[in-house]
Amino acid sequence: MSDLRNKLKHRLIDLNMSQTEFAEKLGIHKQVVASWMTGKRNPKMESIKKMSKILKIPFSYLTDDTKNNFIEQPVEKQNCGNSDIILKLIEKQNNLIEENKKRFETEISLLKKDMEIFRRDLELLKR
Repeated sequence: MSDLRNKLKHRLIDLNMSQTEFAEKLGIHKQVVASWMTGKRNPKMESIKKMSKILKIPFSYLTDDTKNNFIEQPVEKQNCGNSDIILKLIEKQNNLIEENKKRFETEISLLKKDMEIFRRDLELLKR
């Protein structure tokens, strides 16, 4: 399991994720993660499954000591169930919708003003 420690360490660095943040995402105490990283304890298979999803790496990469690297896949192909990414995308979409709505309302307001000016000019021409 020393390979697991190294793999976890390097992946946390790659993702710029602290042990504390990792523990929070796993739903465990940060001392448990620290004990894994020092080799005092080994994680259970269920924890390793969660790790692979959080770290966006294959389960087999973490469990197979012969695998020294993995091919990182785009998030949508990882089947990691990462709701954070989905929520961020939805938030971005909602922000774009709000921005477009405001632009549309501004355009309508400007068109209404132009129509008023046009009507006034038309009335003046009729006289």
